[in-house]
Amino acid sequence: MKVAAWLLCACALDAQTVTVTGSVTNAITHDPIEGVSVVLYAIGPSSGANSDASGRFRIPTVKAGAYRLVPSRAGFEGTAKEIRIEAGADPPPFDLTMVPWPGLRGTVLDPERQPVARVRVRAINPGNAPGVVYEVTTDAAGRYALDRLTPGQYHLLATPPAAGNAAGPELAPTWFPGVTDQQDAVSLSLAPGYDLFGYDIILHAVPVFRLSGKVVDERGEPAAGATVETSMAEHKTTARDDGTFDLARVRPGEGALRADWQRGDVKLRGFAKVAVGGHDMENLAVQVALPVAVPGEIELDGQPGHRCEGEAILAPVDGQGERAHTDFSENGIRFERVYPGRYRLIVLPGWISGRHYLESVRLGERDITLDELEVVAGMIPFRVVLRTGGGRLRGTVENGNGGLVVLVPQEEQLRFRPFIVVAFFEGGTFALDNIRPGNYYAFALRGSFNADEMRNPAYARAYLEGAATVRLERDSPATMTLHYVKVPSPQ
Repeated sequence: MKVAAWLLCACALDAQTVTVTGSVTNAITHDPIEGVSVVLYAIGPSSGANSDASGRFRIPTVKAGAYRLVPSRAGFEGTAKEIRIEAGADPPPFDLTMVPWPGLRGTVLDPERQPVARVRVRAINPGNAPGVVYEVTTDAAGRYALDRLTPGQYHLLATPPAAGNAAGPELAPTWFPGVTDQQDAVSLSLAPGYDLFGYDIILHAVPVFRLSGKVVDERGEPAAGATVETSMAEHKTTARDDGTFDLARVRPGEGALRADWQRGDVKLRGFAKVAVGGHDMENLAVQVALPVAVPGEIELDGQPGHRCEGEAILAPVDGQGERAHTDFSENGIRFERVYPGRYRLIVLPGWISGRHYLESVRLGERDITLDELEVVAGMIPFRVVLRTGGGRLRGTVENGNGGLVVLVPQEEQLRFRPFIVVAFFEGGTFALDNIRPGNYYAFALRGSFNADEMRNPAYARAYLEGAATVRLERDSPATMTLHYVKVPSPQ
């Protein structure tokens, strides 16, 4: 009897669930897309499956209810579908489409318009914070092809191979369409579904110079055998027994010298900022040093934030140093091995027991939220100040059917993470809590969004011209109606 009862329960349970099936295809070519993760989101546990080689997917034992069917795969932009599942019979298959991420193609040419092989071509996010970088090398005909780029804003940089010991000028790293200063580079907006062709880069020929100097350790002693290199040359050199070095054929520009020296089991490293232009440079000094620990504390509403979640990044300034990353822990924040130099500290708080926002980052009594940080041995801990009880924003999106709500500070200095708020909404309503008090631009959009790119004035303007404005106060609600803005189209 017990077995029979169990079978009856199992049958009843099966009768209450259905199987959701469908297919995923490329919206441009209509070909099936393999390996797409398709997930049903609902209140409570979610379920999902991956599409097979023919683009088909199958999600069994789905209970009746309202769901959001979301496809996702790197290299494609998907659109979620709102569905309703009824008990008793499997629904008809659902057809989902995804738009491929954009591609970029062109040729790299020398000043005489001849193709150049073995040139490294990089698509670089021009935002102030480090962004996505893609890299390829030109073929024998000077052609390059960057495929499946994350949608967003990019600068193109072509870096030719070093000329070695050849005499005369050298082909220099050149930004699209043919400039040596990134400030003059043309910014390209890449949107899903677009492949751009004919983006040729004309390389510049520039004079080259010699840099010479000395590498010493923290005691002022020669660092014999240290490796010395610079971002403005494609080769390295080794310091002599007395610590002196020479770097030939260095292109003009601003950058940094970097020296690495192995002392026993420990690597010492040092940096020196240089600006090359018009003549050789002598008597340059680079001091190598041991890596140091950079400690930090977390404060939440005036108390130690032992349970706070988030991450912190040390981004080097002017190429002097290496990017470092660490997560929050119960003991605060700690970067274990950072070489001395100047860095920008980027703090990205997470969520626990309700959202909190970043109020400031302090070093002693000094607010360094927007400042550079000098990393030295024995430095005092920085302090991350988090708060709850921020502003609250409720509202609707005109003709809304899901997407992103974005809040961008009106103060340009704050237009980077974590001060830009990006939140997903369903239907036509949204609700945001614990927002850092201040004045914001607010808008809704469909598709992807990269907060790092808002430091680029042209990119920001494309979004903010049609945005609404709102002021948010601590512990105070605000309501508004938003409109969708158009994602910038390719240039």
